[in-house]
Amino acid sequence: MKRALILSLSLAFIFTFQAFACFNPTDMFAAEVLLSNPGATYDMAMIRSAENVSFEEGAFIYRSHFDARVAVILEEVDESAVAEVLKGLSVKIQIPTENVMITVVSTTLSFEFEDVAIGVVDKDALSSLGYEVNVLDAGMERGIMSISLGKENVNVSINQGQDEGRSFADFRASIEEPAVFNNELKEEFMRILATLGLDETIMDRIAPQEVKVDMEDLTEAVDVDKDTFDFGSAMKMELDWLATNGIISGVDDGDIAKIADIAEAGLAGWNSRIVFEREKWLPYNQTGNPMLFRDAGCGGFDLDKLPWNEDTIILPPPSSVSSEGKLATNWGRIKTAQ
Repeated sequence: MKRALILSLSLAFIFTFQAFACFNPTDMFAAEVLLSNPGATYDMAMIRSAENVSFEEGAFIYRSHFDARVAVILEEVDESAVAEVLKGLSVKIQIPTENVMITVVSTTLSFEFEDVAIGVVDKDALSSLGYEVNVLDAGMERGIMSISLGKENVNVSINQGQDEGRSFADFRASIEEPAVFNNELKEEFMRILATLGLDETIMDRIAPQEVKVDMEDLTEAVDVDKDTFDFGSAMKMELDWLATNGIISGVDDGDIAKIADIAEAGLAGWNSRIVFEREKWLPYNQTGNPMLFRDAGCGGFDLDKLPWNEDTIILPPPSSVSSEGKLATNWGRIKTAQ
């Protein structure tokens, strides 16, 4: 007969905040497109010779034509060994950020089953509940399988395996802000347990616990609200400017309109930036076979990475730029990282 043991609620709490170290990572304050459509090309010669541009870690940074408080970051990307759609010029609209301390509320549940069999994971059934499902069976030679589920503010971890002759399965869940554990979520967790062949009635005997923790986070370093900032219009203006000045080509008005239509806060970074696949522009995590990574960093984009002059980028006369992107005269300058 299956029996459940209540584990320390703090275990789930520790697991959750180790995995998600920053509530609002840098890319939540940005929108990014990788110009990866067939025929798209770019020529950085004018940018390399421009005035009022910063250059840090392989990326060119200048103030947005749409809003000078916001950065435009241009970076050449070539991750075609992972996916062909991950090659091209990245254009990112980034709101500068600063580090703050916040109090995060988390509702946690954690419990363990004994004397259970390790079954086949029905990923489709779990995905139908709206979760991103990852199964790590690299430890199966040791009789261990790990399953992680995540969506919005809910994260679940299930480990199944054998230890010293006993079989077990543990379930750990954390609901971040808004940290509301309601009947709908309870029924959802019960369906997860049932899908894995575990006793879902344990949910009737568990009392969730609310935990508060102070943690590092990011917020806007300028008077620009990421939730109301018009990333679409800003992206359209920058792509139009790049195309008009011959810095990008092969990206027509239709492409720009489609990119601007979906550009919003959070569509940036490896997992979520906009790419071109199957004749459409879409976030990378919605492509056919994305390789996703979890970045728990809270590094941010410091305000001092913007050029010191509050004007936007100033391009040199085209005739003064050589094919290598060097000025024929000493007209411009680029601010580099110290």
